Amino acid sequence: YDLSAVLAAGGGVPKEAFQQTWTQIPQESKARSMGQFSQKVSPEMVVQRLQQYYVYTAAQVQGNDAHNLYLSATTSNQLVIYCELSMQKSGLGVMLTCACKAPPLVPLFQSFISECLRIRFQGGPGA
Repeated sequence: YDLSAVLAAGGGVPKEAFQQTWTQIPQESKARSMGQFSQKVSPEMVVQRLQQYYVYTAAQVQGNDAHNLYLSATTSNQLVIYCELSMQKSGLGVMLTCACKAPPLVPLFQSFISECLRIRFQGGPGA
């Protein structure tokens, strides 16, 4: 099953709405995956690549050790997948944190991101 077949064009969730929703989702409802990129990529490369597949950036935040991208994708039946992609500045490490009101979409989205960005997750999608 290819998740990209059901993702809708039209832009992502606005920054304020994303932040409000993301902070209201309990931590235990967010699925976290750790992994590595197959090669060094910039946040701009990730944003451009994902936008081609209807995954849109709500915000970018630079931390001391990582670039954090806050992303959303909406399915054709209006289910929204929220995620934080934390990219290690000094290496290939990446952490993907996802949440959706339809939990069965989360592992599909993780696999989709793994394929799209060539991330190898530890013990999960793409591993």
